[in-house]
Amino acid sequence: MKNRIGIYLAGESGSDVAITKGLQQAACDIIETRTVSETLDRVRTYKGPDSASLVILVAEVQSGAIPLLILMRDVLSSLPPTLIFDRLGDDIHAVVKALQLGVRDYVLATDPEINREIGARLLVERASAELTMLTPAIAAVAPSEPVETIPDVNAGASSAADSEFQWDSIGHVLHLGDNYVRLSPIEGRIFDLLLANHNRTVAMEELVRHVLTNPNVDIDSGVKQLRPHIVRLRRKLERYSVLSNRILNMRGAGYMFI
Repeated sequence: MKNRIGIYLAGESGSDVAITKGLQQAACDIIETRTVSETLDRVRTYKGPDSASLVILVAEVQSGAIPLLILMRDVLSSLPPTLIFDRLGDDIHAVVKALQLGVRDYVLATDPEINREIGARLLVERASAELTMLTPAIAAVAPSEPVETIPDVNAGASSAADSEFQWDSIGHVLHLGDNYVRLSPIEGRIFDLLLANHNRTVAMEELVRHVLTNPNVDIDSGVKQLRPHIVRLRRKLERYSVLSNRILNMRGAGYMFI
C-alpha cells in the first residue's frame, strides 16, 4: 500500500481538529502548510506517476484554496483527491468554483465535527480504493473503455421534476433563479434521495441507511437523529413557493417529495 500523505493548507488558527483526526484515522501523515506556493511545492514533491505516496489535499477557502486549485490545474496533470474546508460559508462563488474545478468534497465549519471527521477519512479511503482498482486496469486498458469525468457545476446540477429550480447534488445547493438555498450535508442527502424518488414514498429505514454515515446505527436511533434534519430542511424549503409543501410526511410510512 502506498504511503498516505495529507497536505493541509491551513489558516493562522491552524488545521481543523475534526478533519485532522479523520486523516489520522485513515493512516495519513499530515503536512501542514501556510501558503499557496508552499502547498504547491509539497504536492509536486509527493505527487507523480512513480510516487510511493498517495497524496490527499485539504485546503481552506480563507487560506487560498481556490487560487491553489486554479494554479494546480495549470501545472499538474491532475488534481489530487481534495477536500475544501470553508470556515465562513458566506460565499457561494467559492462553492461553485470548487465544483467547476472538480472538487467533490466541500465541508463547512458549521457541519458537525463527526461529519467533518468522517468526510476526511472517507476521502482517503475512497481515493485509496480507486487507486487500487485503477492500477491493474492501466496495464490492460481497452481503448473503448469509457472514462468517467467529473461534471462542472452546470452538468452536475440535476434537473428537478420541473424547471423552476435546479439541484446541485455535489455542493448541496438548490438554485432558484437568482436565489440559492444551501443545505447541510445531511439535509442534502435527504433531499437528494427524496427527489430521486419523486412521487414515491421513501421509507424511514431507507432514509436512515442512505443519509446517516454510521452503518451501526439502529433504525429507531437513526429515525430520532433524522427527524430534526427533516424539520430544518422543510423549513428552508417553505420560504419558496415552488418548494413549499413539497415534502410530505406519509404517516407511519416515510416521506415523499411531490
